[in-house]
Amino acid sequence: MMAVAAPAKPETLADAVAEALAALRYAADGEAGPVAILWPDAAGQWRGFVEHIRERMPHLYELGPYDPANRTGPAIWLKCIVARALPDQSPPEGVVPILYLPGVARQELRAAGECRPLYQPLVELQFRGRVWHQRNGRDWTVDALLTSPEALGLDVAGDTATQQAMLRAIERLADEQLSGMKGRRLDVNFFDSLSVSDVGREILAWMCDPEGYRKRQEPAVFETFASKLVRDFGIDPATQQPLEAAKCLARGDDKWDPIWQRYADAPKAYPKIQALMAMVPGGHFGTDTIDRNPQRNLDDEKVLRDAMRRLASLSHGEACTQIAQLNEKSAGRRGWVWAKLGESLLADALVPLARLASAAESPLGGPDVTTAARNYARDGWQVDRDAMHALAIAQHSPDAELVGQVVRAVYLPWLTRTAEHFQKLCKAAGNDLAKLVVQVEGEREVCIVFADGLRFDAAAWLQEKLEARGLVVKMGHRIAAIPTVTATAKPAVMPLPGKVYGASMPDTFFPMVRTANGDKIATTTELHAAMAADGVAVLGPDETGGAASDRGGWTEVGKIDERGHSLGVELAAAIEEQVERIARRVGDLLDGGWSRVRVVTDHGWLLVPGGLPKVDVPASVVQTKWSRAAAVQGASKVSVPVAGWHWNNSDRVATPPGVHAFRAGEAYSHGGISPQECVTPELLVERPGATAVISITNLRWTGMRCRVKVSGTEQQVSVDLRLTEGDANSSLVGGPKPYDAKKGDVALLVADDTFEKQKAVVVVLDGSGSLVERMTTIVGGS
Repeated sequence: MMAVAAPAKPETLADAVAEALAALRYAADGEAGPVAILWPDAAGQWRGFVEHIRERMPHLYELGPYDPANRTGPAIWLKCIVARALPDQSPPEGVVPILYLPGVARQELRAAGECRPLYQPLVELQFRGRVWHQRNGRDWTVDALLTSPEALGLDVAGDTATQQAMLRAIERLADEQLSGMKGRRLDVNFFDSLSVSDVGREILAWMCDPEGYRKRQEPAVFETFASKLVRDFGIDPATQQPLEAAKCLARGDDKWDPIWQRYADAPKAYPKIQALMAMVPGGHFGTDTIDRNPQRNLDDEKVLRDAMRRLASLSHGEACTQIAQLNEKSAGRRGWVWAKLGESLLADALVPLARLASAAESPLGGPDVTTAARNYARDGWQVDRDAMHALAIAQHSPDAELVGQVVRAVYLPWLTRTAEHFQKLCKAAGNDLAKLVVQVEGEREVCIVFADGLRFDAAAWLQEKLEARGLVVKMGHRIAAIPTVTATAKPAVMPLPGKVYGASMPDTFFPMVRTANGDKIATTTELHAAMAADGVAVLGPDETGGAASDRGGWTEVGKIDERGHSLGVELAAAIEEQVERIARRVGDLLDGGWSRVRVVTDHGWLLVPGGLPKVDVPASVVQTKWSRAAAVQGASKVSVPVAGWHWNNSDRVATPPGVHAFRAGEAYSHGGISPQECVTPELLVERPGATAVISITNLRWTGMRCRVKVSGTEQQVSVDLRLTEGDANSSLVGGPKPYDAKKGDVALLVADDTFEKQKAVVVVLDGSGSLVERMTTIVGGS
């Protein structure tokens, strides 16, 4: 989980349509995003539906008579909306408008020469935008969306009477719970019953728009409704206004409680009820119905806002305690209907803030780098997730800065202490630190997906998204190369054994790569060429082939790091789109024939609202100075910590202490030494039932004997200790040893003690000899 929990399944037809349209916003890496989403509807079946949900989708525009107040207009007006030529009417930059096109079919737009002149201005938008249509290319009709296995998969009768009743009920169908429609036959009786049986919905619809409601009903139908409202609920729609009904809701009169519950179940379907309830004098609300008073909710938010402003002046311990108390006091309000409408933002933000405050009282520990990294990979990343979650909830709201200040007050001290401890461990490791960095090996039928800047908390969210798709995901971790910048760390996870090396460290931190045309600076272009020459299938953003390659595949996806540098704190709300892109790419590769997908990254990052604290390093002692890394000039003495460059340990990299930066105002940064930057995720993804998920659960040295425990060994596996994981000839124990599942471990004895303190890799092999798991270790070490 990251900024928010994994998306829930749509509850209503309106939710399903909104999510389907929203999904079209995403573009593959290397592609420009769509300028508009086109919703063709040749028969105009969705007109009533669109009218019903218009207020809930402020960036939905309709082809029709010129009426900008209701966001309808001719084709040329829609073109102006897309071009942002009408600032007062167009959506904000970055928001993709949805163009509903009643009376226009996708096929007509595609046959540009035969398209009616009135609609011809829209033809080119299908190429710069996205068209919402079925997989077979046809427009989405109401029946198709309800019944198609690729959509909702409901059982709808196909007779003419049912189809007609379904279209008559389209407005009411919009907010019908999908759970109540699954597993039953939807026929004419079902759809007709929607028009008359839900009295609560009818009353709420009347309260939202009394005049419009009356005009939409047949006279006899309205008379029946009015009579029932007078008889059963004591309100006469002919003489009384909706405010009188709102007072009944506020008091909690017995017959009005179900009506309130109907509203509370789907408040977004009745957007004007909130304003009505705000007009009800406070005396009408009872002790048991205070949660129905929107003003009370706003008053409580103000009190909470004032309390949160005072947190920054408290000590770290006091602030953490106060947040826990505020969270407990606000718990009840998160169950009020106003929270569903986004009116209890600070109460919602307190949930991750309270988790953050609780965890932030204990910095991440561990006696050595390996243990500290394992602790961070196990659950330490959840502190980062909670900070990002709180920031995402408040993003683009007036309280965004306030929540950022609270996050900073609680999160920054924890980050600082955690980073300082990790830096001490790395300093103690000395030259052995580089030995913990393991290059990825290319494997047949395994495609490596590289996602720049996939920090551990983002990877955990990716895991949830992949598992929600029914995939099997195993999460592991790696140590990034120093400095934790792409130029240095990316080549360290590429399947190029022996091809990358470091000469004298340049101010760009790029190593060199050996190619058929000589040694080159290890840019992405040269690295890709070297992999391709080595037999790795290097795939473009949309390519999926190459599964038969003996060295496996490599592809790159996502722009988390790029977005972090450009957005800063606003990355918290933007990261879901990037995680979703990676998830879709992994799914496409598995669909394209790859048995497994291994997701790796180069480095993580730090993100702190208000910017990282600044530390100075004289320009005279460094060749280049980045935010969290600087190349030391020769033998110059520096006052900040230094570490050896991964590719040539004789060259030194200056890194800021704790979570400081060499530049002021850096909210997002990486390049230094901290668990967030150095401990990177690795996800192995496959389809269920492909193979058992095998894990090394314990590795322990006694002298030169290594004992290894493995889980998930229903199949026959063997274990080896090698200098290079993909090279069977580099075994230090005479080759693979069969794993004894009954005994529960296997012993690997290194007879040659000259290998003591060298880096090695324990590998687990399946029955065919394919590598299924590995763990780095130091011979004779911990």
